[in-house]
Amino acid sequence: MTFVLTEKVSELQQADRQMLVVTSGAVAFGKQRLQQEVMLSQSMRETLIPSNERFQSLLDPRACAAAGQSGLMSMYQSMFSQYGLTTAQVLVTKADFQHDYTRSNLRATLTELLRMKIIPIVNANDVIAPPPEADRISMGIKDNDSLAARLAVEVNSDLLILLSDVDGIYSGPPEEEGSRLHDVMYPGDVVGIKFGGKSRVGLGGMESKVKSAVWTLEEAVRSSLLTA
Repeated sequence: MTFVLTEKVSELQQADRQMLVVTSGAVAFGKQRLQQEVMLSQSMRETLIPSNERFQSLLDPRACAAAGQSGLMSMYQSMFSQYGLTTAQVLVTKADFQHDYTRSNLRATLTELLRMKIIPIVNANDVIAPPPEADRISMGIKDNDSLAARLAVEVNSDLLILLSDVDGIYSGPPEEEGSRLHDVMYPGDVVGIKFGGKSRVGLGGMESKVKSAVWTLEEAVRSSLLTA
């Protein structure tokens, strides 16, 4: 999906659209890298422990994010450079949105990057962020969907595009019998939807995407939820 995303973003950028990408992946990159280090440093007895249990207890998500952020950015820069485009890393935390001064600086930086035709690659700074179970939602930001929505409003975007691996919005979890696909949905219909669990690869899920899309509409920014 990342290759297709890069291609489409590049096409739009080269058509004089200003593109901003919000991504996850630093933790996953770092976990893959650090797992190899852990395996090499363990004793034979320790390797007999199931890998999921062993790595879960040893690998802190923040350490994984620190080890993986450079790999994530290297991947994006490598792919976008094939289209003659430059990327810039932007790491944010919820605290950046809590004060006018930091919000203004963030907005100014993003605006300048867009003016220079550089594609900002925005990611939550998971190195210093609290773990999800200890987090307290601040300014409505709890995952990359809500982060993307907040940024879209901050820079007054023409359109927010949220990507999902689900075919559309269902009345209930897609795997449940009786769940039907909505042909048309209005913001007020959200309360009648039974959402399923979180994404396999992130903190969010369809509920987060739908609520983020509705919020941006309320803030006068168009949004679109597409199947990736």
